[in-house]
Amino acid sequence: MLANMARHVHSQLEASFESIVDHDVEKANKALEMDYTTNNLVEKVRTSVETIVSINQHSEFSKSMLYTEIASDLERIGDYCGHIAKFVINDVYEIDENVLRKLKKMYKTAQKMIRLAMKAFIEGDTVIRDDLMELEDSIHILQSKSINLIATQMAELSFDEKERSNYFIYLFRVIKAFERIGDISVEMMDVAIEFHENIPRPITPRSFR
Repeated sequence: MLANMARHVHSQLEASFESIVDHDVEKANKALEMDYTTNNLVEKVRTSVETIVSINQHSEFSKSMLYTEIASDLERIGDYCGHIAKFVINDVYEIDENVLRKLKKMYKTAQKMIRLAMKAFIEGDTVIRDDLMELEDSIHILQSKSINLIATQMAELSFDEKERSNYFIYLFRVIKAFERIGDISVEMMDVAIEFHENIPRPITPRSFR
């Protein structure tokens, strides 16, 4: 069930980003509709885990609950997919080609990070954590470059173009969404390591590390 949910979230992220690339409101709305399925899937995982725990009293409760945590993380990624799709709905401007090139790299990196995190949890292949951390570094570098590029564009605006400020606000949200998807993927990897190797996760929230 988790594997199916992960595939759906991959598709949701793909649909959201395609709506930006094509600047297609219809695609954006379809991507947002996919979040309903994501929400239903997380509830199914929770219900399944609760049923297993109630039937098998000898099951490891803490490990069983980690399935729910992964499902919740995938749901959070689905929420950030919505932030990406809403850019097309909320703003009339298409993204500058230079910025779009950076976003395409962030999108590909985010998809790889989700894939690695799920592979670690489902298959127990936790040695790929180093690969994931390299991708995290990459996505943060891309985030910084994108923000700097946008800041330069904002500085070049004339007074008469200040109405474009909303465009930049929504664009910053898209960049932040990719960065958060990367962070969540790392958190999922931490869950995988706890599940398969019994190594507790850091108690400090990732945003404060």
